Amino acid sequence: MHLRKMFAGAAVAATVAGVGLMAAPAAQAAGTAQTGAAGATAWIPWGTYADLSNCHHAGQWAVQNAGASNYTCSLNASQQYDLYIYRV
Repeated sequence: MHLRKMFAGAAVAATVAGVGLMAAPAAQAAGTAQTGAAGATAWIPWGTYADLSNCHHAGQWAVQNAGASNYTCSLNASQQYDLYIYRV
């Protein structure tokens, strides 16, 4: 009987921990989410570059080495390029 309670307690603890782990990324993404026509996304600002080639180079590096699944470079008001990466 004692062993059964121990396993039940462990199962409840694992379930609660799993729910907490699933909720944490959603809460973190909400802090950096931007809303658009398609809804909230996980685009994260990653830097500003003087020219487009440097921005693309940094974006490719982020995809290959920093866990980004995609990137975009957009021209800002000061004629520099803002790099945004997307993490899933």
